[in-house]
Amino acid sequence: MPTAWYTAEPWHVGSFVEQLVEEVRSVREDFGRLTLAIAARGRPDSDDPAAMRMWAMRVGATFAKELRNIPQRLLLVFEDYHALEDDPTLADFVAGGWRQLPETVSLLVVGRSVPPLPLVEWVAQGRAVQFGAADLRFSAAETSLLALKHGVELDEKKAAELCAQCEGWPAGISLLIGSRARSAAAQGLPRTLEASRLVEQHVERLPEKLLRFLERTAPLDVLEVSTLEQYGELADARALLRELERRGVMLTVLRPGETYRLHPLMREAMMDRVRDREGQTGVAREHLWVAGMLEAAGKHAPALFHLERARDDERLVRFLSKHVDALFADGHGEQLAKAMRELTRRGADEPVLTGRVQGMLLRQRGLPGAHELFLAALEIAKRNGDQDSAFALRTLLLWVAIDQLDPQVLLDVGEFVNEAGALGTLQRATALVLLGWAKTIHGEFQDGLEKAAAAAELGASSADLRFRTALLYAYASTCLGDFTRADAAMSELLRDLESSDHVVLLCYTLFWYARLSLLWGDLNAAADYARQGVALGRHLNLHAEWGSVNYVLAAVSAATGDRDACARAVDAVTEHSAAAWYAADRERFGAFSKQVTARCAFVAGDADSASAIAREAAAKSSPSPATRAALKADIALYSVILETSDSADALASAAADVMQTAPRDAVDAAALASAEALIELASAVVPEHPIVVSHELPAAAGFAGFIASRRDLADLRELAAQLRHLMKAARGDQSEEGAAIIAAYERLKLRGAGFEAAATAALVRYLTRRRPALVEAFGAGHPLLAARETKPVRRAPQSATLTKREAEVLSLLALGLTNKEIAQRLDLSRRTVETYVERVLGKLNAASRTRAVAEAIRTGLLPATDLPSSSDDEQSA
Repeated sequence: MPTAWYTAEPWHVGSFVEQLVEEVRSVREDFGRLTLAIAARGRPDSDDPAAMRMWAMRVGATFAKELRNIPQRLLLVFEDYHALEDDPTLADFVAGGWRQLPETVSLLVVGRSVPPLPLVEWVAQGRAVQFGAADLRFSAAETSLLALKHGVELDEKKAAELCAQCEGWPAGISLLIGSRARSAAAQGLPRTLEASRLVEQHVERLPEKLLRFLERTAPLDVLEVSTLEQYGELADARALLRELERRGVMLTVLRPGETYRLHPLMREAMMDRVRDREGQTGVAREHLWVAGMLEAAGKHAPALFHLERARDDERLVRFLSKHVDALFADGHGEQLAKAMRELTRRGADEPVLTGRVQGMLLRQRGLPGAHELFLAALEIAKRNGDQDSAFALRTLLLWVAIDQLDPQVLLDVGEFVNEAGALGTLQRATALVLLGWAKTIHGEFQDGLEKAAAAAELGASSADLRFRTALLYAYASTCLGDFTRADAAMSELLRDLESSDHVVLLCYTLFWYARLSLLWGDLNAAADYARQGVALGRHLNLHAEWGSVNYVLAAVSAATGDRDACARAVDAVTEHSAAAWYAADRERFGAFSKQVTARCAFVAGDADSASAIAREAAAKSSPSPATRAALKADIALYSVILETSDSADALASAAADVMQTAPRDAVDAAALASAEALIELASAVVPEHPIVVSHELPAAAGFAGFIASRRDLADLRELAAQLRHLMKAARGDQSEEGAAIIAAYERLKLRGAGFEAAATAALVRYLTRRRPALVEAFGAGHPLLAARETKPVRRAPQSATLTKREAEVLSLLALGLTNKEIAQRLDLSRRTVETYVERVLGKLNAASRTRAVAEAIRTGLLPATDLPSSSDDEQSA
């Protein structure tokens, strides 16, 4: 039976899940992506015990569910459970996992004390067996069998004597018999059976070189040859360990020639030798050496553990200052904060580092006060001449300023870039990304594009910087109206991340892709990316972005008239709006929720409710100027359709607001441009109240390229022009206008612009009610004249016939598997899978795996269950 063996270490407190997943991956390499994502980003923002307990149980349950993907039986060993007794989430993790543990997995928990689990209940249910020390003691017969495996023959009397003298202790019996088997000079079993004497016998036979090696590495429980050689400067580590193995020293071989585990008794003996010779100073020196080696290897959490054991506060402060960002990124923020509290308790005065850590914790938890802490720490760092800390704190403050749309940020970032020029490549790339965003939010889109391109070259080695530069490049391109270039940048980023383990970055990319697609007027693509993102991130608790992706889902649901789904998405937007990083989103989400609710009611055929909801939102809420103008345009549209007495005034007032309002960003520009097109469309059917609006939107001149590239807006303007021509055309000579109106209407529906299509149909019905003769222009039975429209049927392209193997690959793509994971599932090479994926993308005319899956579901090549349902979205929120 395959075995995954996890040995807990004290420095695994707060991060044991990652270590446990790593051991299971020795059996199945693609295991644990979702578990790691939840563990890393789903931790509650507060220290509330109830919330922490629910989170730990959910992580455990997810871990157990993912074990079901391992087809063969598995033994999972959790050794030294007691080493994590300081982790309050461990018991709940195990309890949550136990309830979901598949029958094919056996879990063995080993420790020096009984873990705080409901063992009595599990034993009573027949789901667990508890073994104590008495159950594990060897009998004389078992001792004889063990001796035979080592090539030592013991008669019944000697076996019973040995068993009694060791009190049945299996480890003691095994070590003693192993020592006898490897010692040809020994004439019989040693009579001194105490553990200390057994260790002494091993030590006495070791040459000085091996003893020095064991003393140096004694703080380490597991010895990894590659780490010792590359980062510990122990070039002969492999040879020394093989010699220890040959001599039968108390050493367990985990991976021959690579990974070993020294017995705790031997480790203690080595540390005692150092302590007896040099006192605690010598022990601290060995811990410091190990910490330096682990730090160089990028293993920050265990390095922190050994630095804390060394009690070298100055070295610890330097380490934390250098690696605070990495520790937070690796999910060890709480451990770092604990180390800072201990430093303070011992009298360390580090206000810069303390303010930085506390501020990052607040920001991580979505709580106020981070800006003030960063600012105070920065002032102290400047006075102290601490340039590295000052740079890091300014980076944090500048991201906050960009999120808040601070008008001063452009000047601040400019100075920052000049300072970064003298630093490393990644620092310069980070500074350029900041400058690019600062330029972009000030309307300098071409400059933002250039900074993104420069940062991409410098930061190509960093997945995080590739992510940040691609987003900047795509958004700046969008603002310039180059949707093709923006789509290509996002598609390349998506393909990069889809084949990686960066689940959180992939979720954020899908969320951003959805928002950008909405800006491009492509609701079908927006729906695809939003739903895929929700499917992938439903368990991650990405609070800062959850309002954003549900913003898209609300707009998509409104376009289809699905009032239940829209209400769920709106509730999620409202719930998470305060946690949004971007200040403009926090301001617009409230009024947007009302606007989209009204639009959904309208598409569903309830124009009266739509008008009432929109009017109430305009009167009672405090929307941003662009959102208010968009609301007023909707109200004017409803007024025309419902033939209210104030329709002319509503159109005039909305037009004035739209013309005078300046957008802050592309979202505002899209709202204003859409409002202008709707006003023009509505006014086209009421020639007695002519409204003059400009397509260019003078107040939004900076977004002229963006507005001009919106094909759906061009369709709305074409519709308005054709409606005016229709009313002027002579009777019997209106078929050309009618055909043009029908064609533009169908294009809107194909793009998923359900609200605009419904508005067109309602205005046509309004017009034909007033002028019945115009029905002939459309044909009496045309769906355009019906109260509700049917959705267009999408059919798969002619070239989309997939082979059996291609269909299998497509179904696994729908599950979110990487190429490597698909190769393991289908027992193919990774290169072969890449070939199949390219064929599938080509046949479906899709630029990315995500779009291929969405297109396959939309055209029926995959069942609709491969996308999350509305109920899934509700659970996610």
